[in-house]
Amino acid sequence: MPPIQFNCIAYLIYLRNTASLTIFLLICSLIAFVSNHDVPCESRYFDAESFVCVCNATYCDTIEKLDIPTNNNVYVFTTSKELHRFAYNELTFQDSNDIQLQQVTQLNEITIDVKITKQQIIGFGGSFTDASGINIKKLNKEAQQKLLESYFSENGLEYNLGRVPIGGCDFSTRPYTYDDVQFPDLDLQNFCLQPEDYDYKIPIILEAQKLSPYKINLIASAWSSPEWMKTTDSFISGVLNGSTGGIFYETWANYYIKFLEEYENNGVIFWGLTSGNEPANCFFPTQTFNCLGFTPYMLDVFVNKNLAPVIKGSKYNYLKLLIHDFERATLVPYVLQIMNEPDAQTNVDGIALHWYSDPFVSPAVQDIVHLLYGNKFQLTTEACIVKDISPGPPVVLGSWIRANAYAYYIIQNLQHWDSGWIDWNLVLDLEGGPNWANNFVDAPIIVNETSNEFYKQPLFYVMGHFSKFVPPESVVVDSQSSSSLAKLTGISFVAFLTPNSTTVLTILNSNETDVRININDVNNRTFQTTVPEIGRASCRERV
Repeated sequence: MPPIQFNCIAYLIYLRNTASLTIFLLICSLIAFVSNHDVPCESRYFDAESFVCVCNATYCDTIEKLDIPTNNNVYVFTTSKELHRFAYNELTFQDSNDIQLQQVTQLNEITIDVKITKQQIIGFGGSFTDASGINIKKLNKEAQQKLLESYFSENGLEYNLGRVPIGGCDFSTRPYTYDDVQFPDLDLQNFCLQPEDYDYKIPIILEAQKLSPYKINLIASAWSSPEWMKTTDSFISGVLNGSTGGIFYETWANYYIKFLEEYENNGVIFWGLTSGNEPANCFFPTQTFNCLGFTPYMLDVFVNKNLAPVIKGSKYNYLKLLIHDFERATLVPYVLQIMNEPDAQTNVDGIALHWYSDPFVSPAVQDIVHLLYGNKFQLTTEACIVKDISPGPPVVLGSWIRANAYAYYIIQNLQHWDSGWIDWNLVLDLEGGPNWANNFVDAPIIVNETSNEFYKQPLFYVMGHFSKFVPPESVVVDSQSSSSLAKLTGISFVAFLTPNSTTVLTILNSNETDVRININDVNNRTFQTTVPEIGRASCRERV
């Protein structure tokens, strides 16, 4: 396992495949691109090793839509710890048989073969939590608009995925569900949405959908059932009452349908549904926030005997049903148990993952699941910086270390059959909240209510490096390193073929020295580029 303390610069490369021509676009430093019309970052340092980009009601950096390069041009964009966000340069292809070129390129090479395809990309995005909505609404209308444009518009990251909690989660100001009565309401007569839905979730989702060039595919996940459904009468512990698969399981499945109906009545349609957030959490005695416990067997019964049949019998039978919704550490036992059921092949569409144990558990478990159930997509549905991964304050403004940790594991997951990445809270405050359970964390955008401004963390640009350039329905393609590059630690990369026949290559350099690399395609075209050392970039035109 590589160290968490990363010093990295990364590249993103585009290749356009036509009948007679391959065109490359190189993006440096893990970040998206700029054009001549982009608004540059207004940088500000706090106490971290890098800077944030500051936005307010009248100013915010943008990332405009990128044109396809022509002829033999290679477009280079660079972001570095100390200087750049989206700095632009151009390179030119050369014939790989060039003798002078060969003299300097025999060491480090990456070769891309778009004919060898792997999993399809579903997309990238973030989560519409109560905390996100609360913080967005702390800004004035103009700043709110710029924030949402930064994530969802063509001048922003073009997020196309969103996760929505069913009821409350820890990133709410209180624990709640949609049927918080003092008696068993098995017919859900008292089910109703809450003020948080109308104030902080639904309006933000609808505005994001207006801004996005894509249909935003929404995934719903429940943290806890009402307390009267649970063995402990508590939001933070317990399993469903009664027998496994019995009346409380049936009621809990119907609760999901009620939620889908109420959101549809307010103009929000979902693409997918998970079987429940982090089903093993309630079995930990240290658990402090909303949960509902399911053992692998319990979740198997709930998915295959309760939830899937209810969904199939409803008008929401088009929904993608994702199981697990937890970490690599629990992936194999839950998936094997659920998928062993004969009906699971038709009941289950995908497998949801959270990244929190990625630094401690091999990605080989994802390979195992793919080997057994390759027709079920894998998708990371939650990720954020927590203290177990990055010690220190919940929010570190300008943290480059945290950004590079994200970059490494996004690439690693994509190399092991992941179909995308949904970040956790879109927006948090300077303390990493609000969070009723005091479970404060970091986020790609941090709001400063006092000054009516928001800060785009390096994490924001990491996410954009993928969401902006790898649209839905792209596919991961084969990319191989030379033997010399394979021996060099700290280099990670992954390649994609987009629906418009553009190929994207992302390279991450976590070394403290520049690394010179040749990028080759199978048509004997090549170019050289330097992935810079920490704090430096090869292209310095823009900040």
